[in-house]
Amino acid sequence: MKTGIFIDDTGNSGLVSKSKYDTKDRTSWLALILSSEQRQNAAGLMNYFLSALKSRFGAEEFHFKDIYNGNGVYHGVSINERLDIFLSFAGVFREFKYPMIISTIGIDDIERNKLFISNPKLKVDNFKLSKSGDFALFLLMFRLKKYLLEQPNLKSNVDIYIDSGRQKPDTVQKTDIFGDLLADRQLVYKSSHDEPLIQLVDFAAFCLNRHRWILTSNLKSALDIEMRQIFSHANFNVLNMIKKITAVDGDLVSEYDSILKDAYDKNNCLTELDLQEFILQFYNS
Repeated sequence: MKTGIFIDDTGNSGLVSKSKYDTKDRTSWLALILSSEQRQNAAGLMNYFLSALKSRFGAEEFHFKDIYNGNGVYHGVSINERLDIFLSFAGVFREFKYPMIISTIGIDDIERNKLFISNPKLKVDNFKLSKSGDFALFLLMFRLKKYLLEQPNLKSNVDIYIDSGRQKPDTVQKTDIFGDLLADRQLVYKSSHDEPLIQLVDFAAFCLNRHRWILTSNLKSALDIEMRQIFSHANFNVLNMIKKITAVDGDLVSEYDSILKDAYDKNNCLTELDLQEFILQFYNS
């Protein structure tokens, strides 16, 4: 079995939180990276979880937004039973420490990083780079490439599966970003039903997005606190994300914004650069 990378977006309600760095168009993509051995192990775990899910609820796949909100087949199911599902998946991530990489971009972030878009129609490998969602996914590809090149134990000819939505299921997107590291030089779009490991990354994506919303909105209900405990238990191994212990009764928004301010301040010395030129630097590096 080949190394597999499974990608899902974290979702965006279009609402703006209390963070001064939040925008309506903010988009995040999360990649779960599994070696051939991890991929085989994770597939077995998902088969087990899916069998239990069908037996208990009659459902064919996990949708963590529905589980959290008690929608669909989970309507009327107690919050404790739904949280048990989250806790079971959190235990998997805690035990196996699957490496993940995240990429988040809003249009304001492009400007904060001293980039400007002279060509709003700029498209590279079918990524429309003036769109925050495409740009975030495009940058994720380069972060993944860098990671793969730094991991000699991972086999080349890697499979990359992206949750369908951006493209129809079972369609492909040609790209030269990875060269021969990527199987057939193409990204494959799959439904989460047909590729259960996308459901595994959907869990992490939902949790990270929910945690961000709790932090940036300063939410402190009993359920929010319990969810934060589950996130902490999962101890997600996101390679490019800062981990910080925060007090339950602290000013979460200020702490969140302080971290982002430090990151943006590092770019104050940069000169403005056209997005197209910035992209060319990636390809030539």
